[in-house]
Amino acid sequence: MQQIVDEVVGVLLPMLKEKPFALFGHSFGAFTSFAVADHLKQVHNLEPVHIFLSGASAPYSEMRINAPKRSNLSDDDFLKWMSSIGGTPPELLANPEVLKLFVPALKADLHVVENYRCNKPDKPLLSCSVTCFDGKDDIPHDLQAWKSITSGDFTTRMLDGSHFYLKDPGNEKILLDYITKQLETSEIDYL
Repeated sequence: MQQIVDEVVGVLLPMLKEKPFALFGHSFGAFTSFAVADHLKQVHNLEPVHIFLSGASAPYSEMRINAPKRSNLSDDDFLKWMSSIGGTPPELLANPEVLKLFVPALKADLHVVENYRCNKPDKPLLSCSVTCFDGKDDIPHDLQAWKSITSGDFTTRMLDGSHFYLKDPGNEKILLDYITKQLETSEIDYL
């Protein structure tokens, strides 16, 4: 995860120094957004005005720590699991040549997520607002555990759908409208 954070910060830091910013991350992206925000605060004393996290328990949540490790599944079982959570086009899952490239990369990404660890903060790391989203039909995530990262406002929003609820056009509109309203309220120019 540190390598990912270093790459993201290396690319974005010049822009983030110039004006206020917000972060959004879904699933793997939620962990990345949190890790980037933590790094920016610790190393550069920069903080987003808002973090939007989606489809993931906090990295120190007992629910997450005790969750089954999917990256160690056989390729067949991994593909069955991928089909069960949705979000992957069926034509991709039916193409053996594409799967030879796709499965190792997905398993590697999932391995990073499953092994990312940090301790629950003794005191909030950030002071910005945090909003957590999730699909009502996704596996349960400990969204409330994210509250520990901030002394700012904390909100959760549940939308219809499973893990890839945000791909639904109606949910996409809800997300974009909500995020836009929050950022306009913060009076920032966002990336």
